[in-house]
Amino acid sequence: MAVPPTYAQVTGSGTTSSLTKWTGSSTVGNSAVTETNGAVVAPATGSFGVGGAGSSGYQFFATSTAPSVSAQIKLRSNYAYFSTSFIGNLGASGTFVSHNREPQYGGFVDSAAPPNEYLAAHMIVGDTNRMRLFNVGHIVNGVEQARLIIDYNGNMTVGGNMVVNGNITGVKVIGAVYQDIAEWVPATTDMAPGTVVVLNAGESNEVMPSSRQYDTTVAGVVSANPGIILGNAGDDKEQIATTGRVKVRVDARSAAIRVGDLLVTSDIAGTAMRSQPMEINGRQFHQPGTIIGKALEPLDEGIGEILVLLSMQ
Repeated sequence: MAVPPTYAQVTGSGTTSSLTKWTGSSTVGNSAVTETNGAVVAPATGSFGVGGAGSSGYQFFATSTAPSVSAQIKLRSNYAYFSTSFIGNLGASGTFVSHNREPQYGGFVDSAAPPNEYLAAHMIVGDTNRMRLFNVGHIVNGVEQARLIIDYNGNMTVGGNMVVNGNITGVKVIGAVYQDIAEWVPATTDMAPGTVVVLNAGESNEVMPSSRQYDTTVAGVVSANPGIILGNAGDDKEQIATTGRVKVRVDARSAAIRVGDLLVTSDIAGTAMRSQPMEINGRQFHQPGTIIGKALEPLDEGIGEILVLLSMQ
């Protein structure tokens, strides 16, 4: 008859809902992990790892000390790490602060972060605004300036240029500071703002400074700061305004310019002058196709710049 195998005696005790662990070669006891209503609860202190230690797994921390940077995901009482590059701070009033902690990106040590945390950028969500995004080094009068702010009314403030690869649809007007619409247009040479331009007859879709009076190929004025700019920028292009209010270089040596005068090209390169009407059957007409716009400011004499309402006709 076969002799039954013998087994070592296992001893120990545990607490309800605590997951069991071996405390010795033949004893069991409580682990630091518990089960509550079907959910696994991590310990109040220490860490809980899934899938391996260090960078090969995911670690969740419940300590008040800053965890190392080896794990990919880390959570603790007031910080959340995502990969090895970002740290999130659960601050006061439900705010969430995310920091880029890579020194190779030009970050610096921030006293608000755990010791020796290098910050290149950080984001705050849920304070007095819905979201604020900061870029390190943008300091004005000792105060860090947010690059992006979205407030509780949905208003967004951008502290730099914004590139949109899709469509922008709005139900209200675009409130541009400057009051002209311009296009990026190929040009024969670099031109200063205010220069009157005409079409270059020797090239397709190119402009050059005007050079003769009453030129019917007039195409606009070089704008310094367009309210709206169309097209793609280029080293061989200029911002040519075709409508709106813009500063224009004018010549008042032969005739003073008054508010409301119609302007045309002059024989001074890139310069406009007051249009002199023709009289036909007792009525005065300006030469069609030559008008640049209407003067909004006067110039009594000499050459200067005035504000002009562009209305080429």
